Amino acid sequence: MNDPILSAIGLARRAGKLAPGFSAACGSLRRKHSFLIVVASDISAKTEKELRFFSGGTEVLRVPYTIFDITCAIGTKAGVVSIDDEGLAKKILNLLHES
Repeated sequence: MNDPILSAIGLARRAGKLAPGFSAACGSLRRKHSFLIVVASDISAKTEKELRFFSGGTEVLRVPYTIFDITCAIGTKAGVVSIDDEGLAKKILNLLHES
């Protein structure tokens, strides 16, 4: 995998700082562990709207990657992931703003 954003998401998974899937991401938001919610480009607008409702100020970011791309990066099928590490969340945001 050569994409630095997907690599950072994969790193969060290996570090145990990733909550993959809608339910896990909402749970992370409720526990105030989430620093960034990443939403795949092919997730429905309704799902993204629900995440924004639960976010409580945490940034919800739609990325230009599909569910398949994110699944390949983390090894688990997911189109929504919560990044639960502040440093990795900032890194992903910086990488997205650079591209």
